[in-house]
Amino acid sequence: STPSVAVGGAAGSNGTVSISGNDTSGTIAVNTGVGAGNGLLVSVTFVQKYGATPHIVVTPVGRPVPGMYINRTSAGFTISVDGALPPAGHAFDYIVME
Repeated sequence: STPSVAVGGAAGSNGTVSISGNDTSGTIAVNTGVGAGNGLLVSVTFVQKYGATPHIVVTPVGRPVPGMYINRTSAGFTISVDGALPPAGHAFDYIVME
């Protein structure tokens, strides 16, 4: 099953997100729009909560994303940025291990 994903304010007023994958690996696509800024870019909620906070590796695809950081819990993770991303499509691969 595919985790749920929600767009954060850092993606801008018409930013969108989508996800393909499962609770252990996948790709998140983010389309930033007008007014993109710093802060929460995307939030991912696992289909099945882990028994403890898992190890999560997130890698930008194709180009670096300076100031990117994640926060993680047993229920999911978030990707945030310290500065605004340019209006464009961005992708992030993720791997989750308990």
